[in-house]
Amino acid sequence: MLLSVIKQIKYENASEESKENEPVKKIVYKKKEKRKIKGSSKQGQICDECGKTVRNLKEHITRHQPINDKKCIKCKMCDKLFSSYSARYRHHKVKHLGIKQHCDICNKDVSSLRVHQLVVHKTEELPYECVPCGRRFISQSTLDMHTTVHTKNRPYECDQCEKKFRNKITMIQHIRQVHDKERSHLCQFCSKSFFKKYHLQIHLRSHTKEKPYECVECKKRFASRSSLKNHQLIHSDVKMFGCTLCDMTFSKPGYLRNHMVSHTTSHATLWHV
Repeated sequence: MLLSVIKQIKYENASEESKENEPVKKIVYKKKEKRKIKGSSKQGQICDECGKTVRNLKEHITRHQPINDKKCIKCKMCDKLFSSYSARYRHHKVKHLGIKQHCDICNKDVSSLRVHQLVVHKTEELPYECVPCGRRFISQSTLDMHTTVHTKNRPYECDQCEKKFRNKITMIQHIRQVHDKERSHLCQFCSKSFFKKYHLQIHLRSHTKEKPYECVECKKRFASRSSLKNHQLIHSDVKMFGCTLCDMTFSKPGYLRNHMVSHTTSHATLWHV
């Protein structure tokens, strides 16, 4: 009896030692692969209302809602209302905290230095190019809006004067500016009022004599970006404006209008003869 108990204990100890000597198997946990959902990226979403390409379509679409339907988020420091918290944050950052970036090229303080330098000073680095005229743009939506300049298609008609426009945004601005007589931006020097803040800024330069835009070719300076672009057509070899009565082409529409006078004068002379 005692001998059988001793054998049983030896057997159990031997089996335990053999288990300890066995190599330990490592348990490997496989990481779950994340599935990429098509169309989940928020970049490149197109708004059906205005045709713009935006990053956050849900937030952007609130701009097209009626004022009464918009979610009104009030600024903490003034009475201005916003449709999103991000819009209120940008307003608070620029208007109340005065956080702006300084452009060393034109000495202007702007809210976004990268966008400002691309659009104003480094247009050759803009990613989207118009094939007919070579102009470059910061986004696909602005390029699409520009390409309508080269066509005669004007699908949007004003319901008050039947004037037609290339896009919906321009038509709405026309109604607000011409028919509603909206002038919310007031000059502090002469009390003139303007529809757009940009127009007020250009007007203020007539008082301050400021000309921040310089032509890289001849160093001539201008008060507005549009004046500079019209001037730069003089230095360009591209002549987009062609006469319909002869083969002559011109770099500016004003030159073409002056040229057309020569055709009307010659026709009038032949008529009298």
